[in-house]
Amino acid sequence: MPPHKIRQEWLTLDEATEVIRQHNITLLPADLIRHALHGDLPLSVYFPSPVLLRPLNPPCHFACRFSKPPFPPSQCNKPGNRKVMANSPPCRRDPTLQLTTSHLWNLPLIGLERLLLHQQLAKTLNRPCPKDTHCCNQIGIVVCDENDSYYQLCCRKSLRELLLELLATQNNLQEELHLLIGQLYGNGRNDLKSRLNLSVCYLQDTLPPDALFVIRRTHLESFLTRHQPESKERITSALSRLLWLACKHNPQLDDEMLEHPYKLLNIFECWAREEGMHLPLSPETLKTALQRGAPP
Repeated sequence: MPPHKIRQEWLTLDEATEVIRQHNITLLPADLIRHALHGDLPLSVYFPSPVLLRPLNPPCHFACRFSKPPFPPSQCNKPGNRKVMANSPPCRRDPTLQLTTSHLWNLPLIGLERLLLHQQLAKTLNRPCPKDTHCCNQIGIVVCDENDSYYQLCCRKSLRELLLELLATQNNLQEELHLLIGQLYGNGRNDLKSRLNLSVCYLQDTLPPDALFVIRRTHLESFLTRHQPESKERITSALSRLLWLACKHNPQLDDEMLEHPYKLLNIFECWAREEGMHLPLSPETLKTALQRGAPP
């Protein structure tokens, strides 16, 4: 069992590195991101505030990255080019959209969340941030629950808000929005204000500002089990004999204690504390050492 029990259900990357250090493994947050990108450490995201999700249907098999079925271009989302969802027109609510009731979601690293993780790694290493990576970047940010059901991170705003935001960040509007605006103006200027206040939904290409990359306790414990350094508690035969002789000729110890090493361990731990030392020795190891060191 690990010497330091993890009590939190999830930890930030900085917290995880401190726990890992307590297990005699030296890693930095950037190293944890590398392990995650190589599939050795599952990462999660913590949403303090509710977010809007839509089921990813059908599940992604990287086909959409090359504009192949089952993802037609009308359902795709490219970085910096947030398309209004084709099956969520502004004139009605999409019944598949749902606000999260859970704060913690797993990251499959198949969509833009993988690119965001690469960018986080680049910032940590003071390197230029990549603008693309080997991921399905046309389905937005994808999260999944503990049942491996996949969802896309969405956002809903009024058409007016979305247009003003896009005009402030892009030189021109995408064709889909041009067609939508043309339809709004084509119906006359009456009620144009109310039509601009219609709610539209699009896929997110960034995480909310208060979101955190985290590691679940179970995933961190599994990681520690795989990477725990080999135990150094094994004592050689020569040291076992020296240990037995030292205990045998110590006036504070008697033969009964030599026959019950579990009692000896408490004495050794007390001596260690008096000297300001930590004694990572198990009773079973001490028992084995004294048995090996005893004369035949």
